[in-house]
Amino acid sequence: MKGGIILDNKKVSFNSPEEVFASAKSGNVYGQYTLGLMYLSGKDRNGQGVAKNSAEAVKWFYKAAKQGHAEAQYFLGLMYYDGDGVKENDIEAAKWYNVSAKQGYADAQFNLGKMYYFGRGVKQSFKEAINLFYKAAKQGHIESQFHLAQAYAKGEGVTQNYTEAAKWYYQAANKGYAPAQTILGLLYEEGQGVPKNISEAQKWMQMAVAQGDEEAKRQLARMRSQQTATKSGCYIATAVYGSYDCPQVWTLRRYRDNTLFGSWYGRAFVRTYYAVSPTVVKLFGKTNWLNRLWRNKLDKMVDKLNASGVEDTPYND
Repeated sequence: MKGGIILDNKKVSFNSPEEVFASAKSGNVYGQYTLGLMYLSGKDRNGQGVAKNSAEAVKWFYKAAKQGHAEAQYFLGLMYYDGDGVKENDIEAAKWYNVSAKQGYADAQFNLGKMYYFGRGVKQSFKEAINLFYKAAKQGHIESQFHLAQAYAKGEGVTQNYTEAAKWYYQAANKGYAPAQTILGLLYEEGQGVPKNISEAQKWMQMAVAQGDEEAKRQLARMRSQQTATKSGCYIATAVYGSYDCPQVWTLRRYRDNTLFGSWYGRAFVRTYYAVSPTVVKLFGKTNWLNRLWRNKLDKMVDKLNASGVEDTPYND
């Protein structure tokens, strides 16, 4: 076998399948684990290795697992969980995931965490699931980081905390995990756990879209549709103040994007406003009575918004 068979985590190298067989049969734990992997994966593209045989893989993983090999324990748990080469057995799967997880193996911690989350093979416990997700997440396990973020967002097993959720979504998103990128984008859009930032929201959505994430495609299309609508918005305020780009309208546009769009009733109001106001402006936009009717109301609203911290500086929506 060209280049040998290398067990990367321990830097153990075998030069041929025959060496692996000999090592495994002599009781060498790394040889047993490697032989299990060979039977699990089958021959490579060049026809090297051994024919795929899940039952043989289970046999050799078991021998290595009994000697305390964490990865072998994980794979044995996985095969019991999937019923691959052995009868499906959630209790056995959880048992082997557990001994591997106790040695700090992140994949085992994550899989056992899911079993606790759903109550498969163990008594259902969100708290124990979160504990295991956290241990794996601290090691950089991407799916654990995502599941931990989900738990904080939903308040499952922990107190609901969007700041913590955003932190863990970011960890997974920054490693290229598309579902985390999509949700992080939504958090930036809503200002949950992170400062509201539409451009940052779209940045993360675009990353997920580039990976083919369908939910990200839908959400980004919705956001862009909203932006298209809002860029022609503030009809009455624009008619009253004479410009779409002036301090008063900049204030109102910020309020719309950062406050009204943050709630369902605010979005409903904006949709209704956009449906009605263009007709009002078209019919009465140049009349003095419209200006008199709305100027005083809008001035008071703008002053109140400015006093509460809404800026009147130039704004691009």
